Amino acid sequence: MFRYYPLTFVAVVATAIVCLIPIAEPPLGDVPFMDKWTHMVLFGGIASVTLFELAMNRRLQTVWRWVAPTLAALYGGLIEVLQGSCTTTRSGDWYDFLADAFGVLVCAPIAYLICRKISRKENRIS
Repeated sequence: MFRYYPLTFVAVVATAIVCLIPIAEPPLGDVPFMDKWTHMVLFGGIASVTLFELAMNRRLQTVWRWVAPTLAALYGGLIEVLQGSCTTTRSGDWYDFLADAFGVLVCAPIAYLICRKISRKENRIS
């Protein structure tokens, strides 16, 4: 997997690290809903990067275009369970999971359309 999807692998591992390390106080804690925005960006980013790599590997038009964003959202649920059960400074939150899923729901279609347009141009050139 790492050979064909290195950015996805890095995004998944980096997200796990960011979400599971203990923090004393969140940065930019005075910004309303900053935690939810962060979750939306992280998991929407995972879905977008995965779709980009699917396009680069010429697999964008397969069933994986639906499976990859779904797995990104489910990964958000897994992270929330791990935060609630494996950390002492974090808590699993259903609203965070909804933010994860909403980030995927917003970012994945946009990324898909961009990747599809790029892959069509690439197919015309080669």
